[in-house]
Amino acid sequence: MAHHLAAPAGELTAMAGAGRRASVHANSDHPAEQPPWRRLTTQHADRLGAIMDAYGRPTADRAGEEAEPPG
Repeated sequence: MAHHLAAPAGELTAMAGAGRRASVHANSDHPAEQPPWRRLTTQHADRLGAIMDAYGRPTADRAGEEAEPPG
């Protein structure tokens, strides 16, 4: 992975971890537990858009095999 991609890669990895941890509340039976999950996913979508605007779409040749979707 190129050195200039290390910072966004680390940030994206942290975002993925936070999303996994918070996902237990996504479809909670308790409506009060859902807004934090929705805020987090909105924040992550906004940040992902900014990262892609700055660095382009992550492809295997630019960001490693993990960047490519399966199939």
